Amino acid sequence: MKPAFIARDGKSVGPYSQAELDAMLGDGRLLATDLAWCEGLANWTPLHAMPGVSLPQGGPPLPPMPPLPPSVVAPVVPVAAGQASHALPWVSAFVPLAGLVFDAVLNEMGWSNWVGTVTVIGTNILLLTMDEKKLKAQGFSTERMGASWLVPVYLFKRVQVAGGGYGYAVCWMITFFISLLVSL
Repeated sequence: MKPAFIARDGKSVGPYSQAELDAMLGDGRLLATDLAWCEGLANWTPLHAMPGVSLPQGGPPLPPMPPLPPSVVAPVVPVAAGQASHALPWVSAFVPLAGLVFDAVLNEMGWSNWVGTVTVIGTNILLLTMDEKKLKAQGFSTERMGASWLVPVYLFKRVQVAGGGYGYAVCWMITFFISLLVSL
């Protein structure tokens, strides 16, 4: 076994040879549940699971493995405002144009434009409701954004909450006005 380090009080100490580890385990300076690491291991490992370590014979059964010390466990880093996904707002930005194509197909089939309009509105609401849920799950406060059925209000306020620039909000406004002009 290669020289190993031991985790103690949030610091690593060592390195210790296998003979030193065996001696410290034998006289009680180390416990079988103490965490150790040596070259070749991906993570800190309890001494009793280290290859080549000789545990003292007899004695009480090994205690359950303690939780990893904070210095070993990777911290949970909250998603920062600039790291929010902007995929759903961008898809929503092009829904009005997709609605034009959908309306054209429905018109060819003899259906009313209202079916397409309701579908476009419903699609926008669905996408932005999903987006709001994702933002909440990432820890963003979405109370200031407004309801998803007020698409432009939601998109412009979303930028203030989740960052990412006004591109998708402006794009939605442009595609919406294009769809209105074509529909006239």
